[in-house]
Amino acid sequence: MSKSLSYNQTPKEGSTLRLEFFGNIDENSRFPAPKNLNTNNLIIDLNNITMINSLGIRAWTRWMKELPAKVITLEHCTPPIVQQMNIVSGFLPQKAVIESFYVPFYCDHCDTESKVLMLKNKDFTPKTSESEAKVSIKSPIPCSNCDAEREIDTLENKYFAFLKRR
Repeated sequence: MSKSLSYNQTPKEGSTLRLEFFGNIDENSRFPAPKNLNTNNLIIDLNNITMINSLGIRAWTRWMKELPAKVITLEHCTPPIVQQMNIVSGFLPQKAVIESFYVPFYCDHCDTESKVLMLKNKDFTPKTSESEAKVSIKSPIPCSNCDAEREIDTLENKYFAFLKRR
């Protein structure tokens, strides 16, 4: 059974609003009404999104286009979200800013999968009109279970492609 999409809405300082999503984005997902999100800056935390399917993608893109915020900041983008950013044209509007995202890693020694959080201006810099996007994965990254070195568990040139297109 899939976990239905839910969210917490928290006002921040000034004209900023924070939404934290939980669960799956699918055909049953109900997003907050855009008219209730009348703010200049919207922060969306995707740390607890575990899955998104094709009907969820359609609902997400429609909802994102309707948001009145001038800037939409995405934090803690999980691998399913990053995959859609790479595949689906229009998944993110131009006013969206990626603040952080997870990269999947694997430890061959203890057969463990994990995620490492990449932070903007620390681990990656987005593409600008003056420079190309850059990603810096600091090696080695020790496994939290056994201390052996973890390996990135994705094709880097494909996984980080969304940074180059923005």
